[in-house]
This record gives sequence, structure tokens and C-alpha cells, in this order.
Amino acid sequence: MKIRLKLTLGYLVIAALVAVVGLLAAAINEDIHGKVQTLRGSAIVEVVDASEMTRAMTSAHVLAYELLAQKRQLAAVPADDDAQDRIDETRRDVQASLTSFRESLNNSRNSTEALIRTARDQGDEELAAQEQEELTVWIDRLDVEFAQHSRLIGEFLRLANDNIAAAELFLRDRLQPHYRQQMLPLIDAYKRNAEQELNQAIHGVEDDLLRADRTNRGVALVALSVSVLLGLLIARSIGGPLARIQAAVAKIGGGDLDTKIVVTTRDEIGMLSEAFNQMTDDLRATTVSKNYVEGVLQSMQEMLIVVDSELRIERVNRATCDELGFSEDELQGKPLASLIADADVDSGPSADLTLAERLIGGLECDLIAAGGKHVVAHCSGSELRDSDGRLTGMVCVATNIAERKAAEQKIRDSLAEKEVLLREVHHRVKNNLQIISSLLNLQSREAGDDVNAATAIMFRESQNRIRSMALIHEQLYQSEDLARIDFAEYVRELTNHVRRVHDLRSKDVEIHVDVDRVQLPIDLAIPCGLIINELLSNALKHAFPEGRAGQIDIAYRVIDGQHQLVVFDNGVGIDEDGPAGKSPKPLGLKVIDALVGQLGGQLEVDTSDGTKFCVRYNEKESPATK
Repeated sequence: MKIRLKLTLGYLVIAALVAVVGLLAAAINEDIHGKVQTLRGSAIVEVVDASEMTRAMTSAHVLAYELLAQKRQLAAVPADDDAQDRIDETRRDVQASLTSFRESLNNSRNSTEALIRTARDQGDEELAAQEQEELTVWIDRLDVEFAQHSRLIGEFLRLANDNIAAAELFLRDRLQPHYRQQMLPLIDAYKRNAEQELNQAIHGVEDDLLRADRTNRGVALVALSVSVLLGLLIARSIGGPLARIQAAVAKIGGGDLDTKIVVTTRDEIGMLSEAFNQMTDDLRATTVSKNYVEGVLQSMQEMLIVVDSELRIERVNRATCDELGFSEDELQGKPLASLIADADVDSGPSADLTLAERLIGGLECDLIAAGGKHVVAHCSGSELRDSDGRLTGMVCVATNIAERKAAEQKIRDSLAEKEVLLREVHHRVKNNLQIISSLLNLQSREAGDDVNAATAIMFRESQNRIRSMALIHEQLYQSEDLARIDFAEYVRELTNHVRRVHDLRSKDVEIHVDVDRVQLPIDLAIPCGLIINELLSNALKHAFPEGRAGQIDIAYRVIDGQHQLVVFDNGVGIDEDGPAGKSPKPLGLKVIDALVGQLGGQLEVDTSDGTKFCVRYNEKESPATK
């Protein structure tokens, strides 16, 4: 049988065993995965939602007491202008707690109903009945009691507006008893039921995992046993003949050309033994002459130096004599170190290595030629060992690299010149942008009274945009890396510039900058800088009217290759009919949309609490980097 067929059959058997193990493991994993999904979709959700309902209900009652305290404070100090605002905020927090409770209850209902539908689709009527009972016993009761409790809280809030004493009495006699005697016991019972169900499900999954582990181990052991047995059979049928061939080849390599290999198998090994027998017959007829080998060595263009175990020169080729100006007789017997300038001095990583070890790793050095002349060369060595493995010497090959070193120096000089030119380009681009900014400033002044306020603002905004780009070229001019800038330092400089421009508006506004230390290429830094300029300028102009104090946060993060830029202010927010509503977008937001598109990113605007702009993009997918 052919070796290829033997190996193919062995591979097929092993592959079949692996497939069986894999399919069995996949089936077990799928079953466990289904149970875990059921666990995740029911008990875990119920435990989390029950905890959230407890928190929301407790929060609502704490806020109710806080509301009464704020009402008493307002009655005691009518001149407190902020008291009513705090009362309104507390009322909203009470409603928010009720909303949170309702959301958690609805989430539990939806997850339970979804699990009932899934169980019925899969024919698991026992699970469907269990979940239906839970829906009826707990969630429906919670729904009824929560509706009653919501009405009580609404009545309490109404009384709190008109009569504090009546509201306090209502809270003590009606609302608080219902909270303690109805809502909390029902929620706790629902949570305990969910936790019990969760523990039972976890124990079931653990039991399944143990059974799956035992099954997988058994099947894997059987597959391993069959594979080992098959390997031994193949090794016996192939290893024995190969061992005989190896022994014969060792004799042939030692010069015994009369050796014959006896292998009777009719496979590739038998063919290989016949080929070796034919080779020995050919070697007896024709052998390579010493003169041929000598001609090859002497024709080498590299310097070849053979040394003994003590690194003394035994012989050299013609190229060595030509390069160094010595005859072969002059070099024979000399220490190899005598040809290497400063052979014992090395301040690099290989300072503790011997000369032989440094030669094996490759050594760039100066070879001392006749008359004290130095030849820059790269030397590398290989060990020579006898049949017993003892070191007998080394073969060193050296190449004259003077022309290569000169070319490298020329490249370094050219690169330095190009860096100077590129730095000058950045400097001139920065100067040209500053000139454009100055021309805009002169143009606005030249127009004088003919320029209205809106036009003057447009001039200033254009100057700010130009300045944000000029800052990038200024940093590149001053940086060692002419392709990327320190984005954190750039954002700080840009923020200081925008604040100086809007000083009258921003004197009571705090600006916090939190930017990762990243190096951005210019194609990304310019769009990001312009986006920050637009959002920061817009916030300083519109978010804090009439000298209102506030805070602006600028953050830039790189998480798992995704870049995220966030600009947030706690100002008055965006009018729903303004930029985010039905009115046409102003130029600033159009510019931001265009810049986000240039980055290939996404823009998210959140106006729920102040105004938050979030830009996300991936650098490798950004069109700006292509």
C-alpha cells in the first residue's frame, strides 16, 4: 500500500473521530445554550426588575417625605426663590420613580409573555403553564396594586399643593400603609419567587454541564485510543524501513559507497531505497574533484576566512587578499582579532559576547588592511564541527559595505533635507492661514458700520475656523513627527483661543478638557478640530444667555480602535424648533455634518439634560485617512 494512501486513511479516520466529538459537543452545547437563554430570559430579568421596582417604590416614598419638608421650608421662608424650583424638581422625581417602576413591571410582563410564547412554540406546555401562573399570581397583582398606589400618590401630590397638614395625614394614614402592607410584601414575594426559580435553573444547568463533561471525556478518550493505535500501526509500517535507510545513508555519508539498502516494500520507501542504491552507483563512477571545490571558493566575490577553534587564520580566498592587500602566507596563523579594529571594544547590546558569538550573529566592523587602511565590512560566521560534534573552527564571510554605507548616509542626508522642507511647508501654510485670518479681520474693519452684527459674527467664526487649522500646522512645524500631532495639546490650545475670542460670554463658564494622549494624522486632526471649534463657539454664544454660569466638557477617547469625541454643556439646550427641529440648520451645524461625513463617522445629539454632541468614527474606515 502506498504511503500516501496509508496516511490518507489515517487522516480520514482521525477526522471522522474529531467530527463525532465535535458534533456531540455541539449538540450538548446547543441544549445547554437553550437552557441558559431561557434562564436569561426569565428568572434573571425577574430578579433584576424586582430589585428595580423596590428601589423605585422606596425612592418615591422618600421623595414624598422630602417634598413635605420642602413645602414646610417654603412656608417658613417665603422669600426663598429657589424653594419652589426644588419642590417642582422633587415632584418630577416622584413621577420619574413611578415611571421607572412601571417600566420594570412592563419589562417583567413582556419577558414572561415572550417566554410563554416560546415555550408553546417549542411544545413545552409545562414551562408555559408555569410562566402563565407566575404572570397571573404576581405580575397581574402587582399591576393592580401599583395602579392603586399611583392614584394614592397622585392624591398626595394634589393635597401637598393646597394643605400640608392634610397631605402629611394622608401620607401617614393612607399612602404609607399601602406601601408597607401591600406593595413591599408583594414585591419581596415576587423577588423571592424569581430568586428561587433562578437557583433551580442554575442547578439544572450545572447538572447538564457535568453530564456533558463526562460524555465528552468518554468520547475523547475513545477517539484518542483509536488515534494512538492507528499511529502506532502507521509508524511501524513506515518507521522500520526509514530507520534502515537512515543507517545506510550514514554509512554512505562516511564514504562507504559499497553500502546497499535492502527494503522490500513496494511503496515510496522502496522507491527511495532504489534511488539511493542508484546514487551510490553513480557516485562510485563520478565524484566531485577538489579542484572544482577550490575553484568555487576562489571565484567568490566575498572575503572568505577559515579559522581554527582558537580563531587563528588557516586559509583565505583570493578576494580576501585583494581587499586587504595581504598575501595568503602573511595572513595564515594570525589571530582573526588582529584584522578587526577595536575587536575587544563593543558598547552595544553584544558587549558581553565573545568575538565568535558576535560573528555568528553578524558583525559590522572595520577590517585592518595593509598599510593601516580600514575597510568597512559586514562579517558573519558559521561553526565547523567534526562527526563527533566537537568545534574545529569557523568559516567567516566578509563583505565590503563601503559603498552601501555611503549610500545610506546619502539617503539620511536627503531625508533630513526633506524634513526641513516639509517643516517649512507647514510653517508657510500656518503663516498663509494667519494672513487669511488677518485679511478677514481687515475686511470686516474696512466695512465699518456697513457690517451688521450677524456679518461681523460670520467674519469672526471664519477666523476661528482658520485659526483652528493654523494651530495644527503650527504644532506640526514644532513637532519631531511631521505627519501627526499631539491631539490633547492641540485641543487645549484651541480651547484657550476660542475662550479668548468669546471672553465676554465665557468669563463665568468653566471649560473642562479630558483628551487621551493620541497622535492624530493631519487628515483627522483638522476635521476634529473644526468640529470642536464649532461646538465650543456655539455653546459659548447660545448655551449661557444673559451671563448665566455653566460648564462645558470636551472629551476625546479611543476605545478598541473607535474614536469618540464628546462636547457637552449644561446650558439652556437646543430649541426643538431650532437646529434639531423644523427650521433650517444654521451654517455651523451644516459644517459639523459635513466634517462628520468626511470622517466617515456618526453624530448623535442628546438634549435630555443640557446639550451633548457625540461623534464616533473608526480611523481605519475614515475616508480622511485614505
